[in-house]
Amino acid sequence: MFNSSANSLSTTLLVPDKDADGLTGTLIIYRTLLALGHKVENIQVHFVAKGSNPHREDERARLAAYGAQYGIIVDQGSRPGPVLIPGAKNLLVDHHFSDKFPDDTVVRFHDRVSRPASY
Repeated sequence: MFNSSANSLSTTLLVPDKDADGLTGTLIIYRTLLALGHKVENIQVHFVAKGSNPHREDERARLAAYGAQYGIIVDQGSRPGPVLIPGAKNLLVDHHFSDKFPDDTVVRFHDRVSRPASY
């Protein structure tokens, strides 16, 4: 997903957790996208509201409002439910193991990758 995001002229939305590993992981991804040629003006960052998470309906509406074509959600945990950024190809990166994922989302944990059939 990094290459396709970097090679497009579309918006990529980064959604980090606000702790050390979420911010550090997102910075690594941000710098990777830039190194791959992604235009800085096409990268947006969204911090979820205090006490919220991207799995909540109101927060997913805020994420959808960006109109991003790619979404990379970092260290926000995983649970079943609707896609986190509607209308975007979603990548969820986390170090916590889970076997339940949002719909239509590529999931990358510390030791495994899960892809929906649509990717």
